[in-house]
Amino acid sequence: MNQDPGQELARLARSLPRQLGQVARLSIGRLAQNVIQDTPVRSGALRGAWRAGVNRAPAGTGRPDPGGQATAREAAAAAAHLNWGDTFHLVNRLPYARAVEHGSSQQAPRGMLRLNAARFSQLVDQALGRLGLGSG
Repeated sequence: MNQDPGQELARLARSLPRQLGQVARLSIGRLAQNVIQDTPVRSGALRGAWRAGVNRAPAGTGRPDPGGQATAREAAAAAAHLNWGDTFHLVNRLPYARAVEHGSSQQAPRGMLRLNAARFSQLVDQALGRLGLGSG
């Protein structure tokens, strides 16, 4: 027997925030990791200064992390706590981060944030596909 359309809509409405939260966690976690890895390295201070938080901008500047692995793990851990409707903050409080973002580094002339923000829809599509929610 077919389910009542109203009941089916209600079931979908209940599951939607959970599914959107999964998409947000995957896509934003990947975005943060990409930004960190695309940050140029001289001493590792700039790469290690990325701080991530959910619903609040984190304080501090971290510690040098030339490979970026520890900083990326911390950002992924913060993204893992996202729910639909939350705000994810990825901040770098080093004074020269803005200059590097706007092209002062030969290693990253296109920046880190803007470059990856332009690719964000691809990350969402990948997350949707990974969760079996994509359109094709």
